[in-house]
Amino acid sequence: MNKCIFHKAITLNITTYKELNTKGKELVSLLEDFFNYFQEYINTELEIDFELMNGRERTMKLNNKNLSKIYELFIQGNVQCLEISSPGDFEYPEKPSYSEDEILLHLPHRCKIAIECNLAATYPPNFSNKSIFPNDFSISLSDQLFDGYIPANIQTKFRLLFQKAVRLLEADTGYITYESKLVRLTMQSSFEDYWGINIYRHPGFSTRLRGYFWDNYLSEQHIATLGGLKLIKDSAPCDIIEPVIHSDKLGIFLQLTDDINNYSDDQLVRLRKYLWPLLDVESIKFEVYNGEPRFLEIPPGYITRLVES
Repeated sequence: MNKCIFHKAITLNITTYKELNTKGKELVSLLEDFFNYFQEYINTELEIDFELMNGRERTMKLNNKNLSKIYELFIQGNVQCLEISSPGDFEYPEKPSYSEDEILLHLPHRCKIAIECNLAATYPPNFSNKSIFPNDFSISLSDQLFDGYIPANIQTKFRLLFQKAVRLLEADTGYITYESKLVRLTMQSSFEDYWGINIYRHPGFSTRLRGYFWDNYLSEQHIATLGGLKLIKDSAPCDIIEPVIHSDKLGIFLQLTDDINNYSDDQLVRLRKYLWPLLDVESIKFEVYNGEPRFLEIPPGYITRLVES
């Protein structure tokens, strides 16, 4: 079995029920911003894996020519899903035996982008009677690119990208976290992984959140559940509370501290308690087995910002 060496990554996730293959220009704008902000730090080859709406799959190296092709496919509405990653995030020991057991996997990837454009299109129409299918825009950058912490200018750019993605993709919810999270298509948060939460359960993320994080985006129904904007401003245990209006709809960003490198478990405990009405309590109750909660065992070395135990 491969040995995993876990690092941490700054990760953002946008969750929406809009069909992102109708938002090609918006996705291109976000990807252009990502590469303008961060390409100088990545300094490694990246690979593109994608599936078209007709089910055809392709893999190619990321370069200007291929990236232009991807942008064109997004604008045409032809992309079902896409991942961009640094594929070489592994190494062999100094004296390898050349067996698979000797490979050391460094995770998360140094860079990872995952975009799920139209998950519902991959299921028969009758499935929507029992499930609701979210679409995702997710990005992570390993802190190994920045000597083991996230500099202030990187945090600022990440938040700008996060806020723009919330607006352009009409997010139902979203978050930024800093842990060993592995970004993937239709990814689950650490909170959802831990409790085995069904992310396809009705009524979806317009009424609930995906966990509690350093930065959290709440949309209209979340705000109403917590008692409205004024009450949130007065009672949310966060240093930065930033209301926004997108397409005449109210939203709010709740940021725990001004520095993602510096927030405590005690602060997360208070945030978890505050956001509890928006967490998927019913799924947690459902996952109790033989009288005991059924939860995911955390791999050795994996760093997660959870306060569930």
